Amino acid sequence: VLELLQLKTEFVPELAEGMQEKIQGMRASRDMVASLIERSIAAGEMRPEINSQTAALAALGMANGISSLWLMDPTSIELKAVAQESVNLFLQGLTRT
Repeated sequence: VLELLQLKTEFVPELAEGMQEKIQGMRASRDMVASLIERSIAAGEMRPEINSQTAALAALGMANGISSLWLMDPTSIELKAVAQESVNLFLQGLTRT
């Protein structure tokens, strides 16, 4: 599905409703991730100066970017290992030291 949406879908008026649903889903995902980050900040686990919405967009962008790169060339990326390491690196950047 991701491959079809990102690499093989032409955006035409007939698909506008589906695109709006995708946008709403992205916003819901962003808000959910931002909420998790806000809870981690409140618990003292992440740096207080972090903008939760920006961090959520960065997390989603990272996940979508890795997925897109893998879809373009699946043999060049060990998806599970890269995803795990990327998440660890991302969280280290948010965590209080």
